Amino acid sequence: MNRLFDDLPCGLLELDIDGNVLAVNKTLDTMLGRTDSPGTHVHDLLTRPSRIYFQTYFAPLMMVHGEIAEMHLTFRHRDGSSIPMLVNAVRQDDLVLCALVKMSQREEYEQELMHAKKQSEQILEDKDAAFRELQTVMREYEDKRRELMNLNKKLSRLSITDELTGLPNRRFLEERLKSLLHAANVNYVPFTVMLIDIDHFKLVNDQYGHHVGDDVLRELGRELQAIIREGDTVGRLGGEEFLVLFSSVNALQAEAAGNDIRMHMESRNWESRPITVSGGIAEWQPSDSAETMMQRADHALYAAKNGGRNQVVVYQDDMKD
Repeated sequence: MNRLFDDLPCGLLELDIDGNVLAVNKTLDTMLGRTDSPGTHVHDLLTRPSRIYFQTYFAPLMMVHGEIAEMHLTFRHRDGSSIPMLVNAVRQDDLVLCALVKMSQREEYEQELMHAKKQSEQILEDKDAAFRELQTVMREYEDKRRELMNLNKKLSRLSITDELTGLPNRRFLEERLKSLLHAANVNYVPFTVMLIDIDHFKLVNDQYGHHVGDDVLRELGRELQAIIREGDTVGRLGGEEFLVLFSSVNALQAEAAGNDIRMHMESRNWESRPITVSGGIAEWQPSDSAETMMQRADHALYAAKNGGRNQVVVYQDDMKD
């Protein structure tokens, strides 16, 4: 980094998409007491709890949203001491750029709690006053705890939600599919997957613009969420492709449900632009993995598209490549 960035009063950290450290400025090296940061992984700079927090929240949020505002991470000084920092980050292509500032507020808050503890020890001398003081501190602490819990819940929801449609995203769908596979393999509970693709969606974007295309995706997402059965799952994989997970049904039942969905979309009075959809269905087999089920559903979807669109096709063995 050049001298201007080296002399900034905050730490600067450059990572690749896998978390490898590419560059740091002089300020951050001084904070951490290190000279060997580049070439290491960001995990080597963090405390154990912050490594978990980085993997669980920082990395998924960066992949989904491309930026992070005011996340708390604790770094390790070379001498083993902990350095709480406030991190703001943004993704640029395959790089993640981070600005880090020491969190003096946390230290001040801890000092306030220690001061409150000392005051509580004087409760015998001034019982009423000390008790009121302690209650005030405890209320403030509880407020902060609730704020942190609410923030964690919000971050958790964001990490598994498609930003455009509000439906579960690919990450959530993959975990749900693994759960259904486990139940099927252990208890032999059948289930079925259906890939849904909007017919001629590229023409919608080309003729009316991507803003209309986004409206179509949002409206389709609302309709799918409204008409699937309770206990089934629908989400957006990406682009114009959606996935429905039918629990405890076979391929024949899923085909009927899929055709209900298809005909509903065909006859709907759309607020954005009229569309139709095609679907590809694959039923669980004892030897299945998530990958093999999705591959078969994709083959069936291809057959539906190739057969004229606006139809639902169940996978058959002769559809293999």
